[in-house]
Amino acid sequence: MFIPSGTVHAIGKGVTLCEVQQSSNLTFRMYDYGRLDANGKPRQLHLEEALKVANLNPYDRPLSVEMPFSCKYFSLCHHDKSGKIGKPDSFVCVTVTGGNFTAGDLQLKLGDTAFLSAGETVTMEGNGEYLTIYLD
Repeated sequence: MFIPSGTVHAIGKGVTLCEVQQSSNLTFRMYDYGRLDANGKPRQLHLEEALKVANLNPYDRPLSVEMPFSCKYFSLCHHDKSGKIGKPDSFVCVTVTGGNFTAGDLQLKLGDTAFLSAGETVTMEGNGEYLTIYLD
């Protein structure tokens, strides 16, 4: 799913996801399901701030995207076989979504993420699935 910034959304219990976003360290919580912080206190809500930046129009996009997926911020590809990965002009983030792979000297399993520098290539060897995320 591609969820543009400002879109009000929730992640339910038991959901595992790979979230691709710019590192901004900024989340406005409108509701938090009674979750507690490290000190056992309810986490702070940010209703006023959230309403200032929220897109309150109905969501008008398809609920799933075709792979490979590209937008103005990044591209994402799904892979289900071994192969060579790398981009000459962009880092590549690889996240294993199923199975086990070897990438050079690294052993990668479900949920593991590794980064390749721009111009670096590696062969993913193994069985399962993985995502590659990079800049165009």
